[in-house]
Amino acid sequence: MSFVDQYREEGYVCLRNVLSEQDLNPVIGVISKFIDQKAKEWYAEGKISDKFEHLSIYDRWAKISSMHYENKGLMNLELFSREVYDLIRNPKLVQFVEQVVGQELAANGDWWVRSKLPHEDKTTYPWHQDSFYYGGQDAWNPDFHILSVWIPLLDVDTVNGCLQLIPGSNKWGRVPFQMNEHNHLVPAINVEEKGEILTMEMQKGDVLFFNQLTLHRSLPNLSEHVRWSIDLRYSPANQPFSWHIDPDFGKRFPNLIVKRPSDPSKETTWEQWYDRHLNRM
Repeated sequence: MSFVDQYREEGYVCLRNVLSEQDLNPVIGVISKFIDQKAKEWYAEGKISDKFEHLSIYDRWAKISSMHYENKGLMNLELFSREVYDLIRNPKLVQFVEQVVGQELAANGDWWVRSKLPHEDKTTYPWHQDSFYYGGQDAWNPDFHILSVWIPLLDVDTVNGCLQLIPGSNKWGRVPFQMNEHNHLVPAINVEEKGEILTMEMQKGDVLFFNQLTLHRSLPNLSEHVRWSIDLRYSPANQPFSWHIDPDFGKRFPNLIVKRPSDPSKETTWEQWYDRHLNRM
Protein backbone atom coordinates (compact mmCIF):
# COMPACT_ATOMS: atom_id res chain seq x y z
CA MET A 1 0.00 0.00 0.00
CA SER A 2 1.37 3.43 -0.92
CA PHE A 3 1.95 6.21 1.60
CA VAL A 4 -1.12 8.10 0.36
CA ASP A 5 -3.36 5.03 0.20
CA GLN A 6 -2.49 3.91 3.74
CA TYR A 7 -2.91 7.42 5.10
CA ARG A 8 -6.37 7.81 3.55
CA GLU A 9 -7.51 4.30 4.44
CA GLU A 10 -6.11 3.91 7.95
CA GLY A 11 -5.55 7.52 9.05
CA TYR A 12 -1.86 7.13 9.79
CA VAL A 13 1.52 6.16 8.37
CA CYS A 14 4.69 5.38 10.35
CA LEU A 15 7.87 5.70 8.30
CA ARG A 16 11.13 4.29 9.58
CA ASN A 17 14.52 5.99 9.58
CA VAL A 18 13.36 9.20 7.89
CA LEU A 19 15.44 11.66 9.92
CA SER A 20 19.12 11.45 10.82
CA GLU A 21 21.00 12.59 13.91
CA GLN A 22 22.03 15.62 11.87
CA ASP A 23 18.35 16.47 11.31
CA LEU A 24 17.34 16.09 14.97
CA ASN A 25 20.40 17.26 16.90
CA PRO A 26 19.78 21.00 16.32
CA VAL A 27 16.39 20.81 18.07
CA ILE A 28 17.86 18.62 20.81
CA GLY A 29 20.50 21.32 21.25
CA VAL A 30 17.80 23.97 21.74
CA ILE A 31 16.19 21.79 24.42
CA SER A 32 19.57 21.31 26.10
CA LYS A 33 20.15 25.08 26.23
CA PHE A 34 16.69 25.60 27.72
CA ILE A 35 17.36 23.01 30.42
CA ASP A 36 20.74 24.56 31.17
CA GLN A 37 19.16 28.00 31.51
CA LYS A 38 16.50 26.71 33.89
CA ALA A 39 19.05 24.74 35.91
CA LYS A 40 21.21 27.82 36.43
CA GLU A 41 18.19 29.99 37.23
CA TRP A 42 16.67 27.59 39.74
CA TYR A 43 20.03 26.79 41.31
CA ALA A 44 20.66 30.51 41.88
CA GLU A 45 17.19 30.84 43.42
CA GLY A 46 17.82 27.89 45.74
CA LYS A 47 15.06 25.80 44.19
CA ILE A 48 17.44 22.97 43.29
CA SER A 49 20.65 21.85 45.00
CA ASP A 50 22.39 20.40 41.94
CA LYS A 51 22.46 21.47 38.28
CA PHE A 52 23.21 17.93 37.06
CA GLU A 53 25.41 19.31 34.29
CA HIS A 54 26.90 15.91 33.47
CA LEU A 55 23.56 14.38 32.45
CA SER A 56 21.80 14.21 29.07
CA ILE A 57 18.49 15.96 28.40
CA TYR A 58 16.70 12.66 29.00
CA ASP A 59 17.96 12.33 32.58
CA ARG A 60 18.81 15.92 33.51
CA TRP A 61 15.29 17.32 33.18
CA ALA A 62 13.92 14.39 35.20
CA LYS A 63 16.38 15.03 38.05
CA ILE A 64 15.80 18.79 38.04
CA SER A 65 12.02 18.39 37.93
CA SER A 66 12.12 15.98 40.87
CA MET A 67 13.58 18.85 42.95
CA HIS A 68 11.51 21.69 41.51
CA TYR A 69 8.45 21.01 39.37
CA GLU A 70 7.02 23.39 36.81
CA ASN A 71 4.39 22.22 34.35
CA LYS A 72 6.43 22.16 31.14
CA GLY A 73 4.81 19.17 29.50
CA LEU A 74 4.09 21.29 26.43
CA MET A 75 6.61 23.83 25.18
CA ASN A 76 6.31 26.24 22.27
CA LEU A 77 7.28 29.82 23.12
CA GLU A 78 10.18 28.62 25.26
CA LEU A 79 11.80 26.78 22.34
CA PHE A 80 10.83 28.96 19.38
CA SER A 81 13.98 28.95 17.25
CA ARG A 82 15.55 28.78 13.83
CA GLU A 83 16.21 25.11 14.54
CA VAL A 84 12.48 24.37 14.82
CA TYR A 85 11.83 26.39 11.65
CA ASP A 86 14.43 24.33 9.79
CA LEU A 87 12.92 21.04 10.99
CA ILE A 88 9.44 22.14 9.87
CA ARG A 89 10.82 22.85 6.39
CA ASN A 90 13.05 19.76 6.24
CA PRO A 91 12.63 18.28 2.74
CA LYS A 92 12.67 14.76 4.19
CA LEU A 93 9.38 15.58 5.94
CA VAL A 94 7.87 17.91 3.36
CA GLN A 95 8.14 15.33 0.56
CA PHE A 96 5.62 13.16 2.42
CA VAL A 97 3.47 15.92 3.89
CA GLU A 98 2.73 17.45 0.49
CA GLN A 99 1.52 14.09 -0.83
CA VAL A 100 -1.52 14.23 1.46
CA VAL A 101 -1.91 17.95 2.23
CA GLY A 102 -0.96 19.39 -1.17
CA GLN A 103 1.92 21.40 -2.57
CA GLU A 104 0.46 24.73 -1.43
CA LEU A 105 1.55 23.96 2.11
CA ALA A 106 1.50 25.76 5.47
CA ALA A 107 2.80 24.71 8.88
CA ASN A 108 0.53 25.65 11.76
CA GLY A 109 2.03 27.56 14.65
CA ASP A 110 0.84 25.11 17.29
CA TRP A 111 3.84 22.81 17.13
CA TRP A 112 4.84 21.38 20.50
CA VAL A 113 7.91 19.96 22.17
CA ARG A 114 6.71 17.51 24.79
CA SER A 115 8.62 16.52 27.91
CA LYS A 116 6.95 13.41 29.29
CA LEU A 117 8.33 13.10 32.80
CA PRO A 118 8.65 9.73 34.53
CA HIS A 119 5.49 8.57 36.32
CA GLU A 120 3.54 11.78 35.60
CA ASP A 121 -0.18 11.55 34.85
CA LYS A 122 -0.58 15.04 33.38
CA THR A 123 1.28 14.15 30.19
CA THR A 124 -0.47 10.81 29.71
CA TYR A 125 -3.26 11.70 27.29
CA PRO A 126 -6.19 9.26 27.00
CA TRP A 127 -7.86 8.37 23.70
CA HIS A 128 -8.79 11.45 21.68
CA GLN A 129 -9.17 12.92 18.25
CA ASP A 130 -7.14 16.12 17.97
CA SER A 131 -10.41 17.71 16.85
CA PHE A 132 -11.63 17.39 20.46
CA TYR A 133 -9.12 20.09 21.38
CA TYR A 134 -9.43 22.16 18.19
CA GLY A 135 -13.17 22.51 18.74
CA GLY A 136 -13.97 24.87 15.86
CA GLN A 137 -16.94 24.59 13.52
CA ASP A 138 -14.80 22.84 10.90
CA ALA A 139 -12.77 20.64 13.27
CA TRP A 140 -14.59 17.54 11.97
CA ASN A 141 -15.15 18.81 8.43
CA PRO A 142 -13.77 16.09 6.12
CA ASP A 143 -12.79 18.79 3.62
CA PHE A 144 -10.41 20.32 6.17
CA HIS A 145 -7.00 18.84 6.79
CA ILE A 146 -4.75 19.18 9.85
CA LEU A 147 -1.86 16.73 9.60
CA SER A 148 0.15 15.92 12.73
CA VAL A 149 3.75 14.78 12.33
CA TRP A 150 4.95 13.17 15.57
CA ILE A 151 8.72 12.80 15.97
CA PRO A 152 10.28 11.05 18.98
CA LEU A 153 13.68 12.37 20.04
CA LEU A 154 14.70 8.98 21.43
CA ASP A 155 13.58 5.38 21.00
CA VAL A 156 10.05 4.97 22.39
CA ASP A 157 8.24 1.85 23.58
CA THR A 158 5.58 0.72 26.05
CA VAL A 159 7.91 1.45 28.97
CA ASN A 160 8.67 5.12 28.32
CA GLY A 161 5.31 6.07 26.86
CA CYS A 162 4.94 5.53 23.13
CA LEU A 163 1.71 6.30 21.29
CA GLN A 164 -1.14 3.97 20.46
CA LEU A 165 -3.73 4.55 17.75
CA ILE A 166 -6.77 2.93 16.17
CA PRO A 167 -6.31 2.39 12.42
CA GLY A 168 -9.35 3.42 10.39
CA SER A 169 -10.81 5.61 13.14
CA ASN A 170 -10.25 8.58 10.83
CA LYS A 171 -13.41 7.39 9.05
CA TRP A 172 -15.61 7.42 12.15
CA GLY A 173 -16.47 11.10 11.89
CA ARG A 174 -17.08 13.07 15.06
CA VAL A 175 -16.66 10.84 18.10
CA PRO A 176 -18.73 12.11 21.08
CA PHE A 177 -16.53 13.27 23.94
CA GLN A 178 -16.53 14.62 27.49
CA MET A 179 -14.04 15.93 30.02
CA ASN A 180 -12.59 13.52 32.59
CA GLU A 181 -11.43 14.17 36.14
CA HIS A 182 -7.96 15.19 34.93
CA ASN A 183 -9.37 17.83 32.54
CA HIS A 184 -8.58 15.69 29.52
CA LEU A 185 -11.13 15.41 26.73
CA VAL A 186 -12.01 11.73 26.25
CA PRO A 187 -14.48 9.74 24.12
CA ALA A 188 -17.94 9.29 25.60
CA ILE A 189 -18.08 5.81 24.04
CA ASN A 190 -15.85 2.75 24.34
CA VAL A 191 -13.65 3.21 21.27
CA GLU A 192 -11.58 0.12 22.04
CA GLU A 193 -14.60 -2.04 21.22
CA LYS A 194 -14.85 -0.52 17.74
CA GLY A 195 -11.35 -1.05 16.43
CA GLU A 196 -7.92 -2.61 16.79
CA ILE A 197 -5.32 -0.95 19.03
CA LEU A 198 -1.94 -0.48 17.39
CA THR A 199 1.09 0.21 19.59
CA MET A 200 3.58 2.54 17.90
CA GLU A 201 7.00 1.56 19.20
CA MET A 202 9.44 3.76 17.29
CA GLN A 203 13.12 4.50 17.05
CA LYS A 204 14.76 7.89 16.94
CA GLY A 205 14.55 8.98 13.31
CA ASP A 206 11.14 7.38 12.69
CA VAL A 207 8.18 9.67 11.93
CA LEU A 208 4.45 9.15 12.54
CA PHE A 209 1.87 10.93 10.36
CA PHE A 210 -1.84 11.10 11.29
CA ASN A 211 -4.75 13.49 10.93
CA GLN A 212 -7.13 15.29 13.25
CA LEU A 213 -9.71 12.48 13.21
CA THR A 214 -7.41 9.55 14.01
CA LEU A 215 -7.94 8.31 17.56
CA HIS A 216 -4.70 8.05 19.51
CA ARG A 217 -3.34 8.16 23.04
CA SER A 218 -0.03 8.15 24.88
CA LEU A 219 0.96 5.45 27.33
CA PRO A 220 2.40 6.34 30.76
CA ASN A 221 6.13 6.85 31.12
CA LEU A 222 7.21 4.06 33.46
CA SER A 223 10.93 4.65 32.88
CA GLU A 224 13.21 6.94 34.87
CA HIS A 225 14.06 9.29 32.01
CA VAL A 226 12.12 11.93 30.08
CA ARG A 227 10.45 10.95 26.83
CA TRP A 228 11.11 13.97 24.61
CA SER A 229 9.22 14.41 21.35
CA ILE A 230 8.18 17.15 18.95
CA ASP A 231 4.97 17.27 16.95
CA LEU A 232 4.48 19.50 13.93
CA ARG A 233 1.20 20.35 12.17
CA TYR A 234 0.57 21.11 8.53
CA SER A 235 -2.46 22.31 6.55
CA PRO A 236 -3.24 23.56 3.04
CA ALA A 237 -1.85 27.08 2.72
CA ASN A 238 -5.25 28.66 1.96
CA GLN A 239 -7.23 26.77 4.59
CA PRO A 240 -8.91 29.12 7.11
CA PHE A 241 -8.57 28.63 10.86
CA SER A 242 -12.29 27.90 11.32
CA TRP A 243 -11.29 24.43 12.57
CA HIS A 244 -10.05 26.06 15.80
CA ILE A 245 -12.38 27.39 18.48
CA ASP A 246 -10.09 30.36 19.27
CA PRO A 247 -10.83 33.22 16.84
CA ASP A 248 -7.34 34.59 17.52
CA PHE A 249 -5.58 31.26 16.95
CA GLY A 250 -3.76 32.50 13.83
CA LYS A 251 -2.39 35.48 15.76
CA ARG A 252 -1.45 33.52 18.86
CA PHE A 253 0.24 30.78 16.86
CA PRO A 254 1.54 32.32 13.61
CA ASN A 255 1.77 29.81 10.80
CA LEU A 256 4.33 29.81 8.01
CA ILE A 257 4.03 29.08 4.33
CA VAL A 258 6.34 26.13 3.70
CA LYS A 259 5.74 25.73 -0.03
CA ARG A 260 3.85 27.80 -2.58
CA PRO A 261 4.81 26.70 -6.10
CA SER A 262 2.32 29.18 -7.57
CA ASP A 263 4.28 32.05 -5.98
CA PRO A 264 7.51 31.00 -4.18
CA SER A 265 8.07 34.60 -3.05
CA LYS A 266 5.19 34.07 -0.59
CA GLU A 267 7.03 31.30 1.27
CA THR A 268 7.76 32.45 4.82
CA THR A 269 11.38 33.23 5.62
CA TRP A 270 12.82 32.69 9.09
CA GLU A 271 13.02 36.47 9.58
CA GLN A 272 9.34 36.91 8.71
CA TRP A 273 8.25 34.13 11.04
CA TYR A 274 10.42 35.52 13.83
CA ASP A 275 8.83 38.98 13.43
CA ARG A 276 5.35 37.47 13.64
CA HIS A 277 6.44 35.55 16.73
CA LEU A 278 7.56 38.79 18.41
CA ASN A 279 4.18 40.37 17.70
CA ARG A 280 2.32 37.64 19.59
CA MET A 281 4.31 38.12 22.78
